[in-house]
Amino acid sequence: MFKIKVVTKQEGKKKSKKQVSAALFGSVDEAKEFIYLSIKRQESLCWKAWGMMVTDTTSKENTVTAEYKPAMILFGKLTQTFEIVEA
Repeated sequence: MFKIKVVTKQEGKKKSKKQVSAALFGSVDEAKEFIYLSIKRQESLCWKAWGMMVTDTTSKENTVTAEYKPAMILFGKLTQTFEIVEA
């Protein structure tokens, strides 16, 4: 069984928000599918709030990092790091 740890950091803010999923996943592939759905959901929210933006996603072993970069400098970029850990 696997869980997902998420660290969310907004550029320009000192604190980051840490969360651990309540859901358990039977395999790493199921967890990764959930991560990519979460990234798409967050991307949709950012599009509504910021308008134009770019999402860069990098993956390394059991860690996925998504950076949401707004086109306007009025907003700081948002970075989410998802880590798959054994429950």
